[in-house]
Amino acid sequence: MDQMLGTKIGAATVFCALLETVDKDQIVFDNDVLEEEWYGCSDETTRGYMKLKTDYFFHMFLPYTQHELHVVVV
Repeated sequence: MDQMLGTKIGAATVFCALLETVDKDQIVFDNDVLEEEWYGCSDETTRGYMKLKTDYFFHMFLPYTQHELHVVVV
């Protein structure tokens, strides 16, 4: 995790996509997450937390990182 994303195990988050130097990691979400108003995750530490509007995250942030979203339907 440290070599690939520059973060500790337990602190990885989708925001690591901004730090990634090789585009080989996939961003995968459960389909239920897409239905929620808010998306919450680590701030790339094991001590912090942040939340964003889900719509902003999936329609603005992910396209900016040039990562394709993979959705798992459960």
